[in-house]
Formats: sequence, structure tokens, C-alpha cells
Amino acid sequence: MSITLATSLNCYACNRNACKTKTYTKMDCIVKTGNPIVDSLKAALNPQCIKIEGIDSAGNPFQERNCTDNLGPSTCTLITNTISMVEKAKNVQCHICDTNYCNSGTQLFATISLVISSILFFF
Repeated sequence: MSITLATSLNCYACNRNACKTKTYTKMDCIVKTGNPIVDSLKAALNPQCIKIEGIDSAGNPFQERNCTDNLGPSTCTLITNTISMVEKAKNVQCHICDTNYCNSGTQLFATISLVISSILFFF
């Protein structure tokens, strides 16, 4: 008897070079290892999709997309601070979401634009 703790979450994944060419891989964030204990722990962390943007130490803009564990409200702060400190990157921004393929550039910015437009409409 097995109990499924979470359904799969799919995100776009690309490193800095692949993101430049908009070559995104589709990634299952809860890939099964075959070990029920490890799989249960991974599912319990509630993975999220992430998009990271910034300017590297050479002054070049970069983007990365992937899955990340949900570390609570400080997830983005931990990631952006680490990248800024270790890689000497500037203006590092982090966007997290929790629906399938929500970390594409157009979806994130469309959602942000919609929220801002809605807020401005009421003022």
C-alpha cells in the first residue's frame, strides 16, 4: 500500500546559456527515486517553480529557471542573497510560483502586470 503525499509539479528549467536562447526543458520537480522515505520527504517539501534574474559580475544580464524546495517566506531572500554574495551578481530578483509551468517569462510578467493594473484601477 502506498500513499501519495503530493501530485507532481512541472516547471521550466534552463541554465544561463539555455535561457539566453529560450531553450527550456520541462522538468518534473517530484521525480521518484524509488526509495519511499526519500520520495515522501521530497514531496513534503512542496517544490515550487523559480525564475531568477540578475546581472552577473561581468555586467551581463542572466536568467535561470528551475524547481526549488519551499523553504517558506524566506525562499527568495536566501537564494538572492546567496547568488549576490557568492557570484558577485547585482540586482538579483527571484520569482516563485506553484502551478505547472508558471515560471515562463510571459506568464510571470503577465500576472504581475494584471495585479498592478487591478490595483491602479481602484485608485
